[in-house]
Order: sequence, then C-alpha cells, then structure tokens
Amino acid sequence: MTPRIGAPGEVADFHDSSLIDVIVSPTLEEISVITSTPDEFGEEHLWRISFYGVMRVEFETVGDGVSTTETPLEISDIYVDVESAESGRWAKRAEELGIADGFRHVVLASSFARGWGAREDLEGISIVCRGWEIDSAPNGYRGKKFGRPRIEGTHE
Repeated sequence: MTPRIGAPGEVADFHDSSLIDVIVSPTLEEISVITSTPDEFGEEHLWRISFYGVMRVEFETVGDGVSTTETPLEISDIYVDVESAESGRWAKRAEELGIADGFRHVVLASSFARGWGAREDLEGISIVCRGWEIDSAPNGYRGKKFGRPRIEGTHE
C-alpha cells in the first residue's frame, strides 16, 4: 500500500524514515525525495515523493555543516502543516494569483534539520508546493534501504 501524507497526528505513514536522496529540477519547480520507510512490520520500502509547483524550500541544521558519517538524515514524519503561519501566508498568495487549489506547506520533520535562534520554530525541511505524488523509488535505488536501530519495548 502506498503511504500517504496527512496532517500532524492524523497520518504517520512516513514515521521513522531515512532521507536517501533529494533531486531538485533545474527550474526549481519540482523537488523529489527518496525515503527508506518502514512498514508496520518493520520492513523498509523505498518511496519517491515528487513535490510539484514548488514555491519555497527551507531548512536549517543544528549541526556544523560537516558530516562525519554517511548515515542518511532521519525523518521522524512527513506531514501537511495546515495551521502554520507559512500556510496562511501562501493561502493569501494563492488568492492573489487566482489559484483555486492553493498551496500546501509540507514538513519533513527531523530533529537534526531544524532551525535555531530566531528560526527555532522551523521544524525539519519545509516545502511549499501545489501538490505531490508518491510512488515506488526507481530501480536505481535498489539496495539503498536504511533501517534505523530500534529499541524494543518491554511488556510486563
């Protein structure tokens, strides 16, 4: 089953994913991300999410800009933030442009790619776009699945 992107707390189909690749079109109008995402049984699947009609992309990092590992960025979830100030700002822009279906503010939430200081409200990678499509990653990504270590809970 193809995972979905929904509002926070509504859908968590991309929970505990890993960011395998990011592809930006030369026109900057489309951004595709490849994720390794576990299903409900812990089996990893590779997905391509293609965001189209991209109007804005933003991220910051709590790191120092130098990676000492090849470990993919963790993505705790991917969701549409319908209540953000950014959503309101782009709703006004869509109205000005006469775009009936508007824009969506999608967040690839991560504890490592987030704002700091005056931008500490920035959570993960923020993408404002007209929409997205989700499908299986192309065959060239075979063998790139990345499973995060899991801590098994104990039940008494």
